[in-house]
Amino acid sequence: MVASQEYADFLREQLAPLGRITTRRMFGKTGVFCDDAMLGMVTENTLYLRID
Repeated sequence: MVASQEYADFLREQLAPLGRITTRRMFGKTGVFCDDAMLGMVTENTLYLRID
């Protein structure tokens, strides 16, 4: 399930100090990107951070 528009706006606002935050639909979920690098995914309005 993709992130609601309100939750996507909230994430962009909260993560703005990190850089340019964008979201894209991916695999039925929402990908969160910071300066074109994938930061995490959102499903059911929960952010899952990508770690290495």
